[in-house]
Amino acid sequence: SRGPTKDGRQKPDIVAPGYNIVSAYGNPNKNGQCTTHDMAGTSMSAPVVAGNAALVRQYFREGYYPCGAKGCGSSHRISGSLVKAVLVNGSQFLRGVQRVPGGSVSNVSPYDS
Repeated sequence: SRGPTKDGRQKPDIVAPGYNIVSAYGNPNKNGQCTTHDMAGTSMSAPVVAGNAALVRQYFREGYYPCGAKGCGSSHRISGSLVKAVLVNGSQFLRGVQRVPGGSVSNVSPYDS
């Protein structure tokens, strides 16, 4: 669902591509064989967000902050709230929403409901 919520918060917090994602595909009938497969849905978009969250955590943990080079700063143990804040503040508004795969894209504004 899209926001803003009744109390004024913007929703969703973070979205990621979830359509036409190439994913690993294991064949349970053929031990040790793995191919790729085009997939769609939240099971594809969630790993995109999780991977980016891991990179944000690594950035602070390995001392890239504040100068952007590894080891130039001290290592920081950051909270989940800070990870979310970095992801949200490094994002951009959606330009449109595709209702179904292959369907038309409708325009959205930052605070449409």
